[in-house]
Amino acid sequence: MSEHFIIPKKYYYITFVALLILTVITVAVAQVDLGVLNTPVAVLIASIKVCFVGAFFMGLRWEKFNLVLVFGAIAAMILFFLFTFADVAYRGAITEQVARPYEYNSPVKLVDKDAMHYGNHGDKAHKKGGKH
Repeated sequence: MSEHFIIPKKYYYITFVALLILTVITVAVAQVDLGVLNTPVAVLIASIKVCFVGAFFMGLRWEKFNLVLVFGAIAAMILFFLFTFADVAYRGAITEQVARPYEYNSPVKLVDKDAMHYGNHGDKAHKKGGKH
């Protein structure tokens, strides 16, 4: 039978206070316009909160096997996001015509539907003046 580590209450109290402080910081930062840094700062604060919850509430600080599994899953997710972001970041128009599809001068000529309906497409009856 394996022994389980019992987390002391002081870790729960410290984590609770840290999460409250980080929540206040999150609300304060949300009131300030940081420009393009709004999202990265919010993600950084949320990541710190996640670390506190994972390490102390989930007990990952003392469970090495579960810690490896969680960080492996997070690393895989980050890798997938990086591949997606790299793909989206370097996409672009191949040509100027692709970027502006409504201004594209196509080499394909449109067919006159009326001419096809009345037989003006090279059949012998029309050329000889015959009836359709």
